[in-house]
Amino acid sequence: MKYLFFLLVLFNIAFYLWETGVNHPPTLPKQAQAETPAGDERIVLVKELPKTQIPAPNPAVGPPPQAAPTPTEVPTPKPAAATAPPEAVKTLETCYRLGPYDLPKPAKAALRGLKTGQDRIELVKKPLAVETGYLILYPAADTPEAAQANRKMLMEKGYKDAWVVDQGENRYAISLAAFKDKSHAEEALARFRAQSIEAELKPRLGSLDKWWLETHDDAGKSALETLAGKPGVDSALVAVKVCE
Repeated sequence: MKYLFFLLVLFNIAFYLWETGVNHPPTLPKQAQAETPAGDERIVLVKELPKTQIPAPNPAVGPPPQAAPTPTEVPTPKPAAATAPPEAVKTLETCYRLGPYDLPKPAKAALRGLKTGQDRIELVKKPLAVETGYLILYPAADTPEAAQANRKMLMEKGYKDAWVVDQGENRYAISLAAFKDKSHAEEALARFRAQSIEAELKPRLGSLDKWWLETHDDAGKSALETLAGKPGVDSALVAVKVCE
């Protein structure tokens, strides 16, 4: 029995050693089992290196900067060239007038005397530039000081009514006299010049309302021509004309 017991123990020990791999070579990791051919370098991952051999990151060296994407250039639309509006074509209106009349009453009376064409003619009032009087002037100076010196000289000679014109086309001239009638103004001018005063005659212009007979067609024009040709009509002052 003793021998049988020892045999069983030896058998169990042998079976244990066989199961635990005493008779088998140790199993290497797969990476160790893969043999690197002679003369070739194997790629080693960073994580496989010892910590002391892992290079520290270089902050100065980074990934290459990526070029900013070039924006797509959208062509700026050019403003449309301003088209100049076509010039307005001036239409000349056909217009004829007979006048001027100083008062509306004689113009109306003349219109009533027409046998035909009265309905084509109307009475209109228009201002007219006229000579309202005449001035005797001493020639204008270049400056107000020179004008005052001229006035002083004339007053010393006895022309107490002399005064300086301070505006208009006769500025800095000296006004010596004013007349409504041209003939009286011309007589006064002769007297000034006889006393060696360099005087000149200038009309005084103003605006007066005048009345006209006006039409816009050929039939009315014929009626106005008939009226202008009647006896007693002053052809120098009353005439048919195209309106301005």
